Amino acid sequence: MGAMACQPCSTVSLMPRIAAPRDLTRAIRSVREAMDAGVLAESDYWPKGQPRFTSVPFSRLSESGGWEDIVQYYFQCTSCGQRFRLVAETYRGSGGELSPDDDPA
Repeated sequence: MGAMACQPCSTVSLMPRIAAPRDLTRAIRSVREAMDAGVLAESDYWPKGQPRFTSVPFSRLSESGGWEDIVQYYFQCTSCGQRFRLVAETYRGSGGELSPDDDPA
């Protein structure tokens, strides 16, 4: 699967760099808008061998802060299956991204 595999995927507002809390807020809103529009659905995918960092379901993730040290979620296009990843390190503020995820499942 490549980035932007179908027309609905092209409507997802990507954020190649999350560098501040306001960026993470925008990324969360972007995913919620895509989910509300039926473009994305939360995915059960998780990288093999990687510990789960996030214990809060995305549906309960606050847009305004109070996040865990690492926020990481996977979503999938409901049309073509393209996977997207939202990840951010909130504790040290080292950044993150909302981007297509091309790692093999």
